[in-house]
Amino acid sequence: MNNIDYIESKGFQIKGRYIFKRSESNNRHKVVGQLNDSNFFLYSENVYPFKQGTNYFDNSTIADPNYIHYIKKEKLKVSNDFNVTFEQFIEVTKEKSIFTDWLNGKTNTFLNKGSENYFDLRGVYSGYMENSVCFPFIDIDGNFITAQIIKYDSKGSRIKSQFSTNWFHSYKDIKKNLELKDSYSVPVKCFFGENYLKDSDNIVAIVEAPKTASILKEVYPNIDWLATAGETQISTKNLSVLENRTVILFPDAHSSVWSEFAKKNNFYCSNILNVDSVQKGDDIADHIFNTGSSVYSEIHDQLTGISDGVTGAIDSYDELELNFQITGAEQGYFTIINPQYKKEKVQLSVNNASEFKVIFRDKLFSIYEKEFVKEEGCLKGYEIYSAQVDWHRPVIEKGGFRQMNEREFIFQLQGCFRILKALNPKIYLDVFERSLNNFKDSNYSFNKDYVLYDLVKQWDNCKRDLSIFKKVRDWRYTGSKSLTREEFIKELNNSRYRANLNSKANALYDVLSENRFIDIETDLLIQSNYNTYRRLTDLAKEWNEFVIGAKTYKSFINKGKVARCTKNNAVHISNTIYTASKNVQSDFNYSKIAEITGIKNRNTIKSFLEFKTNEDVRKRIIEDVFFIVNNITIAEPVRQLIGRKGIISFDIDITPVKDVSVFSQALSPEEVFIPLDGLKRLLTVQKDELSEVQVKMIKAEIRYLELLDKIKSLSVKEKDKMKFNEFRKGLINTYFLEPLNRDVKILPLLRLEKVV
Repeated sequence: MNNIDYIESKGFQIKGRYIFKRSESNNRHKVVGQLNDSNFFLYSENVYPFKQGTNYFDNSTIADPNYIHYIKKEKLKVSNDFNVTFEQFIEVTKEKSIFTDWLNGKTNTFLNKGSENYFDLRGVYSGYMENSVCFPFIDIDGNFITAQIIKYDSKGSRIKSQFSTNWFHSYKDIKKNLELKDSYSVPVKCFFGENYLKDSDNIVAIVEAPKTASILKEVYPNIDWLATAGETQISTKNLSVLENRTVILFPDAHSSVWSEFAKKNNFYCSNILNVDSVQKGDDIADHIFNTGSSVYSEIHDQLTGISDGVTGAIDSYDELELNFQITGAEQGYFTIINPQYKKEKVQLSVNNASEFKVIFRDKLFSIYEKEFVKEEGCLKGYEIYSAQVDWHRPVIEKGGFRQMNEREFIFQLQGCFRILKALNPKIYLDVFERSLNNFKDSNYSFNKDYVLYDLVKQWDNCKRDLSIFKKVRDWRYTGSKSLTREEFIKELNNSRYRANLNSKANALYDVLSENRFIDIETDLLIQSNYNTYRRLTDLAKEWNEFVIGAKTYKSFINKGKVARCTKNNAVHISNTIYTASKNVQSDFNYSKIAEITGIKNRNTIKSFLEFKTNEDVRKRIIEDVFFIVNNITIAEPVRQLIGRKGIISFDIDITPVKDVSVFSQALSPEEVFIPLDGLKRLLTVQKDELSEVQVKMIKAEIRYLELLDKIKSLSVKEKDKMKFNEFRKGLINTYFLEPLNRDVKILPLLRLEKVV
């Protein structure tokens, strides 16, 4: 009895290389083992009379005494003449697979764009690997070697059942389509993705799985991603393609094989996954899209740095070590670069502040305008690149402050070196080496030799731009006195506050000139629940109540409704001509007004009709705001000391202003009003189109302008003779107009007050 017969006599079936047995639970055949060249192996349970997990033919552990030992056959030599071009690879595969569809969906969600398919991934047309993905291995010279074929489900997870992986050169359906012979031995000595190394100076990152390299290339295309197709396969690859390249290994979690390999070959090796929260065997692709992962942010931070040419955050396995330690807790401002080197001045920074407008200045700071950066969705100030670093500046994090850690220290040190090099190309090496000596007085200790002989060597050869090290500011220190960090931050916040206060005080001043209701949120851009500018908001509220006669915008609207029911219907001015209702209503009783306006409370209606502006309050508010606008630099922020700390208002000693034109900063008469010639022309050309009220008002305005021209030519004594004050009072009674509609530009106060 031969071996095959013997196996089948025990209830097994042989199909090709695989051994099947009928399941007792579902009466179906399932794979329980396989035939090899020199033995057969059972890996499933219930394989009587054989023992599970034992190789047969080559040993005597078989239970049946009638077992006939397998006679080894000489292994057939398999040819190594597989020669398929990339064009043929494309021809016998299809564009899509389950995996490429999943990857395209992920990039659409995460990157808001479809997959670029950098590695020309393809799908399998037919056979038991149908819709599987082909990962092509192409060497540095562009030669197609073969492709790994792997099955994935619709969620991007590898199917780990039998027959879930194969190779392009071994898959029967593909060889049949290419009319190739049965067996090939193709040693895969090149990396997956190796073709990207030619003519590239990017940092090289190596992972195990081609899947991982394919995903990471989509997210970080400025890194040359390679894959080995297995942990142990890294030792079989042609490492000559990595000569003179910065190489970083990203092993699967909790594996030490690659770290030892990195030491031997002077590569970097990331240990970012070696934390308790990451399961053994995970790779970085398992966490790259998972925002809930404990290492999500750290992975992206590290890869962003690598993409920009930064390797400082990666563990190095050189003989030298940094030996970084925090040795102190001083919080004073601390820098290391001296501004003078021998007889030369060391340039420490460069900026584009000249391209930005200064919106405010006080004794210590200039505050710059900000511009909106659409790509980032936020306001940004001018850019500055500075080689000088405050090494004792605390790092802000949730729960408080801390000193910078090793990775942050190396990153800052790299920025210091590379900016120093860019600004001082002739002396940067000497300046940097001397500057390192100044760390002896800092909170940190480290191996200076490691920095000079390892890190500096890498940084000096880095060709990436410096954008990762830029800082964005909206301020510049212009003071001369030395400040502690605490004093500096406080004074900077004070200056920023004054700049904002200046903007909002001027806005309030402009609104006062329009003699209307002030909406704090829309006119002053101060939130109703925000008390930082309490003094301004209090003035605005007082103005609304005692000058306008409406505490709220709703009351203001209702007041306008009541005004329309009276003979004294207010006349408004637009940007072109005066407008007024053609049907001026007679006075109505309270009941009728309530019916028309919807205001049911008689007292409310009465208060609106009887309201008179408190001229004393009006004058005081205008003078107060005028003083604040012109004395912002002496405004002292008031901080809350109990509870949530912060600025709640400001102090400023207001000195009464005598003989001040309170609207000297408002719009000029020419900007607000129609000129005299224009009014006369309007009255002549469009008289028929105007209402009776409009004609009356335009004629009054013409008389007023003619009178102003006369007043301008008079001396002070002549003005007195005209009983100027009485004249002014009469004009106020004639021209003071109460606003009814916020969308209509209201006649600002008297032209007379603008020109006298």
